[in-house]
Amino acid sequence: MIENARMAFYTLLANKVRSILSVSGISIGIFSIVTVFSIIDSLKIQVKNSLESLGKSVVYIEVFPWETEENQEYPWWKFINRPDPTLKEVELLENANVSSIIDAISYRMTYPAATIVNIESGVNAKGVNVTGISFSFNHIQNLDIISGRYFSEQETNLGSPVAILGNTVALKLFNSNVNAIGKEVRIDGKLMRVVGVLKSEGDNMMDNSSDELIYVPISFLSGLSGINTRIYDPKIIVKAKEGISIDALADEIKGAMRSIRRLKPNEDDNFAVNKVTFLIEFLNDFFKQLNLFGLIIGGFALLVGGFGVANIMFVSVKERTGIIGIQKALGAKKFYILMQFLTEAIVLCLLGGIIGILIVYLLTLIANLILSNSVNMSFRLYLTYGNLVIGILFSICTGIIAGIIPAWVAAKLLPVKAIRANG
Repeated sequence: MIENARMAFYTLLANKVRSILSVSGISIGIFSIVTVFSIIDSLKIQVKNSLESLGKSVVYIEVFPWETEENQEYPWWKFINRPDPTLKEVELLENANVSSIIDAISYRMTYPAATIVNIESGVNAKGVNVTGISFSFNHIQNLDIISGRYFSEQETNLGSPVAILGNTVALKLFNSNVNAIGKEVRIDGKLMRVVGVLKSEGDNMMDNSSDELIYVPISFLSGLSGINTRIYDPKIIVKAKEGISIDALADEIKGAMRSIRRLKPNEDDNFAVNKVTFLIEFLNDFFKQLNLFGLIIGGFALLVGGFGVANIMFVSVKERTGIIGIQKALGAKKFYILMQFLTEAIVLCLLGGIIGILIVYLLTLIANLILSNSVNMSFRLYLTYGNLVIGILFSICTGIIAGIIPAWVAAKLLPVKAIRANG
């Protein structure tokens, strides 16, 4: 096998132009497949990170469900008049039988499109979403605070005028994140003190970055003027204790909420218990379809390269017919001749595959360098080991498929006819 590989390299070096053209075709095919798979995997990693920011082993009690029956139109008209989850229901759930399986429970709602003003400088940030949270929120979704601190339980219960700024909002209002701590801002007329600033997250696939948000205690948000007309997206967030499955948590919460809202056995739920796992399953199916699509696109490019290799191998067999005849006359077996040409095809495709992968690697480095210098851009490209293996395997398989018929034709040549054909 090693001797065959060495002979394959010598043959490729002897026909440089032809080899370069063949290698280029395979490189383009492998480049296409690995690039598409790398982009898809990068999207998958980004989405996974975004979903993890929603919290693990967590369910959301909301008005609208995230899923509906398969192949049916989303019946939003059934859900639009449902009552919103309330802070009182959080207290009732904490005292219900399900409390033994709950690790943390929090309430969240949003006051949209507020104008935030720096009291000292007069600089303002418009269109900021102010998110009210109860104290346990940080135990469910970790808020990565780079300066300052989280709310105290007393501040949350009393509705103290304190705020945690998203990174982008802090940079708009102040010269640096550090300078924001202890400073006063005004939110639609209400004076507040900044106690914390969050680490920059950048844009993400789920559009749930905290960079453009401000977090405040839920009791304070309830006191903002006109809040009842502007509030949206109220939800109760429940995290399961370790060892409790998310399905078991969802079932228990559903029963507890039906009891709290005093629904009769024959009445439909007037709330939704949403699981992050549904989003994960949905996105896994989506990415499977993307992988298939990417395989088809890359496969066509690789097919063209494979035809080029097969054509060149046939030419190589014809050029070396006399040599094959001499080898067989000296006792070379069919298998030896077959492996000689098959190895040559595999080496040719493997070289093309390695070059294609190197090009992807270099472009990934360049793309990530550009993305890292972009403001609010957290997306990165990843060339995973899995994609490296896929590229190598596709190269080898292409070499086998493209070279097997020419190699078989060479192996079947009769010694006398082969020598005469060359003469």
